[in-house]
Amino acid sequence: MKKILSALAVLAGSGLLWAGCSQNTPAVVVRSLERSGKSAFLCIEDPTRAQPGQALDACFTPGQAPPQDNYLVAPHVIALVTQMARGEVAVVDVTSETVIDVDKSVPGYNFLPVGASPTDVVATPGGNASFVAVGDPTRPGIFAIPSAKLPLLPDANGRPKAAPTLGDWPACALPPGGVPTELEIVASATHLFEEPGALDVVARLASRHFARYL
Repeated sequence: MKKILSALAVLAGSGLLWAGCSQNTPAVVVRSLERSGKSAFLCIEDPTRAQPGQALDACFTPGQAPPQDNYLVAPHVIALVTQMARGEVAVVDVTSETVIDVDKSVPGYNFLPVGASPTDVVATPGGNASFVAVGDPTRPGIFAIPSAKLPLLPDANGRPKAAPTLGDWPACALPPGGVPTELEIVASATHLFEEPGALDVVARLASRHFARYL
């Protein structure tokens, strides 16, 4: 955890102003982490697979710190961090201590677009998907980010992958005003919670939520 916090702290302070050789050239603001909010952590074993994740507790390999594009030595811990000011989710490779720039055509670090005011982010236990709650008062919703679509490696020709767009993520809309404040994942449950014990988990989570916010 110390390594995770130190990596995020160093990268959060990396905003700079670029200027050209001419004094008349206007400064270009290089974007970095801005108003970071909630975070979720994934363990990615092989980004080229359709199911690239594995359990997070199996991800740490003592003494191994492979570079960003090397998944052969050890799997990588990937942090997804909501950016409240920009309506994006930052992608941080904690293992290699690198912020992933998803659009190298724009100066600075560019992240995954998810819509205005992301309020929470959670990851599945197996690391194969994440979900982001968006608190836009007029368009609240939940976006799903498959781990296989995270731009962690170049394409097969060694070129940067196309920058993701909002339309790349499966999403569900919520009623106007229904701003989600917190997400929880009920492991091994389907959408109707028909599995034994699943509704009991939902009831406990709902009770905790109401006790906290009402």
